[in-house]
Amino acid sequence: MWKFVAALGLLIGCSNSAWAFGPDAQACYMGTQQPAPDYLPYCTRAIEEGRLSRGGLAMTHNNRGAILLALGREDAALADFDRALALNPRLSLAYLSRGMIRLWREDYRGAWEDASGAIESAPDDSRGYVNRSLVYIRTEQYDAALQELNLALEINPEDPMAYNNRAVVFHTQGDHERAYADSEKAIANGIDKYIQRGMVDHGLYMVRVSISYGRERYAQVIADLDTVIRLRGDIAWVHNLRAWVLATAPQDELRNAQEALRSAKLAVELADSPEHRDTLAAAHAEAGAFEQAITEQQRAIAMLRRAGQTAKIPAHQEALDGYRNGRPRRMGENDG
Repeated sequence: MWKFVAALGLLIGCSNSAWAFGPDAQACYMGTQQPAPDYLPYCTRAIEEGRLSRGGLAMTHNNRGAILLALGREDAALADFDRALALNPRLSLAYLSRGMIRLWREDYRGAWEDASGAIESAPDDSRGYVNRSLVYIRTEQYDAALQELNLALEINPEDPMAYNNRAVVFHTQGDHERAYADSEKAIANGIDKYIQRGMVDHGLYMVRVSISYGRERYAQVIADLDTVIRLRGDIAWVHNLRAWVLATAPQDELRNAQEALRSAKLAVELADSPEHRDTLAAAHAEAGAFEQAITEQQRAIAMLRRAGQTAKIPAHQEALDGYRNGRPRRMGENDG
């Protein structure tokens, strides 16, 4: 089974870095497009050779920082962004990148200051306003976040990140119509490529899924989950939700036992949990394999008992009784 999580978090990553002269510096820049460890020696050589101008050196530190950040080496990336800004206090890209690290570390004052530094350095770039909106989203100052995002969209009416964040804010405030409309604009303007590159999480699609699920538009739920899986196939609960809808949807034409089983098994492989075992049981039941459904449901109950989550057991036991009587699961029944 699956239930919605109210809090939606979005992380917007670093943007492309500007070009710097010299073959090693150029190779370093190319590494920001498809980050990989192989590009780091070019960056280091360009920095240590002493041939770059002060501005080129600042940009190359920024580029190396962007690669390091994409590789998960936050401390080293932070040192490069600090150095880039010491060399060029007007380098907006370094402010954007450093601000995101500070945001992830819950240094909200520092993140706000870096977003503001990006805005001051490049007032015609919408990304500083988008990043500053994230500080307000994280600190639940949603009206202030909307002001930043509206400013971003005045500067760039095609900024997918701004539509992405504004959709989340509208959804959080319960304005589902505007949230869904902004999600459409984010997709139309290319948000998928940012999700695929890990520059933003998949929260936008979860907004869409939440709205569609609440309106019982289960075909759209499946379509959006399929998109998330195409972009990021390693998210266990996305596979689990897809399996749940395909196994238990009230509309006969939407249920697909074999696809439900495939997704449910993937969810269990990625993260074994009582909820995922519960969904796998429902998928087996939809396929008419009630013995397997009984086995998986018993496993789910045993896992709940071991975890001390006894309050959930009665609903799971009711589902188990249904399988013993040859009844498949339907959405809304025995949800626990």
